[in-house]
Amino acid sequence: MNPPAKLSDVAMAAGVSKATVSNVFNWPDRVRPDLRKRVEEAARRLGFSGADPKGRLLSGGKANAIGIVPPGAFGIGIAFTHPYMRDFLTGVAEVCEDYGAAMHLISGVGGTKARSIRNALVDGFILNSLEEVELIEPARRQRLPFVVMDADGGPLINSVRIDDRDGARQAAQHLVDLGHRRFAILSVLRLVDSPPIFHRPGGERPWLDAGYPSDWERLFGVAEVLAAVGISINDVPLVEVFGGSADTTTFGGALAGAALLLDNAPEAT
Repeated sequence: MNPPAKLSDVAMAAGVSKATVSNVFNWPDRVRPDLRKRVEEAARRLGFSGADPKGRLLSGGKANAIGIVPPGAFGIGIAFTHPYMRDFLTGVAEVCEDYGAAMHLISGVGGTKARSIRNALVDGFILNSLEEVELIEPARRQRLPFVVMDADGGPLINSVRIDDRDGARQAAQHLVDLGHRRFAILSVLRLVDSPPIFHRPGGERPWLDAGYPSDWERLFGVAEVLAAVGISINDVPLVEVFGGSADTTTFGGALAGAALLLDNAPEAT
């Protein structure tokens, strides 16, 4: 078999420069119609359909793509099944389309996330947790930019987030202002896919060692408001529910958690 034709072969056959051939395949409007036709005919004779995208990437140094890293050990299937991820990716896609960029979904199934990140041909990353920052150390050495979603990255890490603590503070304050003093909490704190757990009021709660930073910020916001009216959050009945899933069964967990809370804390208003 003959080796595949190269851009330089087309340039020689058409009697033009390699830059002209490149323009015909990438920016045809820059080439006169008669010259463009001559190059296209030469390319057709030689069976040349354009430069290898991988080679173009290596020579240009730009992938024109953003890498999206789902949270935890989820695969890219979560992007199509989880309501939060669908909305999140829609927002990313709208901006990428404005700039003519692509999105690259990076899987984390089976402990492959670090390798997938290292081998991703992208210009930057959007991460969904601070834990992923350690995984992109090779990208940082290459000076690829990244941003973390829904977490405080501190002064050295770019991040985009909402003020979870203040949002929870406002919600709790609203109920306090209405006169409520018998509270119950349904919270996303379980990182393991398991049935919801009911924690009775009273005593310290060292078991609250899981959850995402945003979940803790919300609890802190509630705790501040309750403390102001003499209520310790340790005295409030609380149900932990699983906080992440690659499918919509998360809603099932929330329903089960709400039922568990109402069954065990009927005095809550």
